[in-house]
Amino acid sequence: MKKLKYILLLLIVFNAFSYAEKIFSLDITWSLLKPADTSYQKIYTDKPLYPEIILAYKFKNDFFVYSGFGFLKEEGEVDTLDYKVKSDQNYISFGLGYEFMSKKRINFRLSGGIIFVNYEGIAYFDDNLTGMDKGNRTGYKFDIGFYYKLTKTYVLNFIAGYFHGQNTTDYSRKLSYGGLKIGA
Repeated sequence: MKKLKYILLLLIVFNAFSYAEKIFSLDITWSLLKPADTSYQKIYTDKPLYPEIILAYKFKNDFFVYSGFGFLKEEGEVDTLDYKVKSDQNYISFGLGYEFMSKKRINFRLSGGIIFVNYEGIAYFDDNLTGMDKGNRTGYKFDIGFYYKLTKTYVLNFIAGYFHGQNTTDYSRKLSYGGLKIGA
């Protein structure tokens, strides 16, 4: 029920922007993510749901700048050690893109930029905190999207992309954040 309230709030905000549809766009997408880190896939899941909100401003002809926010929150268990773990990752992105039209109701977008990854990993055993890793990193992001105009205001989009950030732990182990995404 709580998620439905947020979705309705976002649709209301989207309608507020509809008067400026030629300049602004607000995309709300849910993607399946193939995580870049194989350890993440083993501990949590290999296909987490990745929600993302992208606000774009068209500044000249078909060029636009965008800002986006996405997040992942997962819980898992390390079978060999019987530890429970939580992962909380937030992604803030900025970049440039180009939109080109093939027909009146159909268009395509290519975009790319930088992404800031804020992450926190917590491990606990029998409800006792045993370890924590938190910080932020910078990475990159690329997307390609297919947009079909349903009405003057609403658009159905299909997006494929890749985003990546990397960190080295105290134990010289590399952790990768992000991965390949496909969504609508």
